Amino acid sequence: TRRFTCRPMRHNFVHRAARTFSRDSNAFYLFLKEKREMRKRIKSNRPVHEIWLERMREHPMKEAAIEVETERRINYGDLNRLMNKYANYFAAQGYKYDDVVALFMENNIDFIAAWFGLSKIGVISAFINTNIKLEPLGHSIDVSKCTSVITTMTLLPTLANAKAGGFIAKNLKVFVIGGDSETAENLENSMITTSDEEPPICPELDFHSVFCYIYTSGTTGFPKPSVIKHCRYYFAASSASVAFGIKRKDRMYITLPFYHSSGSMLGIGSLVAKGTTIVIRKKFSASNFWTDAIAHECTMSQYIGEICRYLLAQKPTPEEKQHKIRTMFGNGLRLEIWEEFISRFGIKRVREMYGATEGNSNFVNLDNHVGACGFLPIYPFTSLFYPVRIVKINEETGELLRDKRGLAISCRPGESGEMVGIINNKDVFRRFDGYVDKGETEKKIYRDVFSKGDMVRTRENLGRSGGGHNDQKR
Repeated sequence: TRRFTCRPMRHNFVHRAARTFSRDSNAFYLFLKEKREMRKRIKSNRPVHEIWLERMREHPMKEAAIEVETERRINYGDLNRLMNKYANYFAAQGYKYDDVVALFMENNIDFIAAWFGLSKIGVISAFINTNIKLEPLGHSIDVSKCTSVITTMTLLPTLANAKAGGFIAKNLKVFVIGGDSETAENLENSMITTSDEEPPICPELDFHSVFCYIYTSGTTGFPKPSVIKHCRYYFAASSASVAFGIKRKDRMYITLPFYHSSGSMLGIGSLVAKGTTIVIRKKFSASNFWTDAIAHECTMSQYIGEICRYLLAQKPTPEEKQHKIRTMFGNGLRLEIWEEFISRFGIKRVREMYGATEGNSNFVNLDNHVGACGFLPIYPFTSLFYPVRIVKINEETGELLRDKRGLAISCRPGESGEMVGIINNKDVFRRFDGYVDKGETEKKIYRDVFSKGDMVRTRENLGRSGGGHNDQKR
C-alpha cells in the first residue's frame, strides 16, 4: 500500500504552472492520442483477438514470442494458427460464449495461444496463480465457475493434490500440455488433427464482452477474480504503449507471471497494441537478467516490487552495461535505490506507475522524476479528463472522512489521503467492471463522494502508512 501526499505549494500558481507546463502538456497530448484510438475501437466494436489479427496481417513472418528456457520461437502467423487450433478444438468439444476455462500455467507460448484461441469462440479465461495450492487453489478455480482447466505437466501434481484433498471438484475436466497423464487429457495430441483455420465468428462477442478474469493478490483473504473486458484490456495495453513509448521494433523482456496483470495486460498487450516481439522467461532470474537481455536484443522490460533491488544485489558484471534496454516500467522502485539503479545499469527511462488491475484510475511518471509514481496536474479543468482525486480518510479505520454536507474532503497540498477514481460506466476511461462476485464489487465503491448520486472506486487500505516514496504525487 502507498501513502499519497500532495506536495506543498511553495510558489504561486503562475510559477508552478510554468514549471510543470512541459510535463502536463505532454500528458494532455498523450491522453488525446489515446482518446482518439479508443473512440476508433469503440466505434468498430471488435474484440481484442480481431485487433490482434491486424498486427498478424501486417507482419505474419515476424517473431512474436520466444521462450528463453526452451528456445522455442514462433512468428505471428504460426502463433495465430496455434490460437485457431485451440479455438476449433474447444468449439468442437461444445465450449461456447461465456463459458469459463481456467489457465493454471507457467509463462509460455501456449498460455497466449490458449487464451486468445478460447477468446475467438467467446470463452473466458481465468488466470490462476501458479504459486497457490490446496484450498486457495480450489477456491480460485471454484469461484471462477469454470468447467475445465488447462495446465502443464509440472503443475499437474499440484492440481492433483488439491483434487485429492477435496478442494477441487472431482468432475473438473483437466487438459495438460507437455506430456501424457492418466488423470488429464493430452491437449497437444488431441489437437494434432484440428484445423488451424479461423473459427466461425462468434456473433455475441464484441468490444464490451468479458475477455478474462485476473485475480487480486489475496492479501486480505482468498484471491478475487476481477472482470477484464475486451475494452478494458485494450485500453490498458494501448495506454501503456503510449505512456511508455513502446514501438513496433521493440523486443519486450517479460519475467513477470502471465497470471498477473503486469505480465498479461502490459507485457503481452504490446503484441496487440504495437506488434512487438516478446521474450518470455518462466520466472524472474536476477543472475540471468542482463545476459538474457543481451542474447535476445531486448529493448524494454518490466519490474515489480523488489526486482530492482534484487538486480542491484548481484555482483557487477560487464553485461549489465552492454544490454540495449532503454526503458523499464512497473511499480515499486524505491526512492532510496532509484538513482543507483538507473546509473549502474544505464537505464535511460523509468516509468513508475500506480494502479490496480480492476481499477478505473492510475498514475504514471512520464518525466523521469526520481521517486514519483505520477502526478496530478494543477489546472482546474483537469477534472474533465483525469478522473482521479486524493481524499482524506480516517487513518485508524480507513473510512472516508466527510464534511457537513456528507461529501468527501479533498486533500490539500502537504496532506496524505486515499486515491479514488470517479466512476462513469458509460465511459471506457472511467468504468469499473469490478469482480465476478457482485458483493465484492460493491465493497469497492464509495457513493455520494463529490456530489450526490456519484460513485468512486476506492483502493483497499490506500492512504495508510507505508510505501517507500515521499513524493508519490506531484
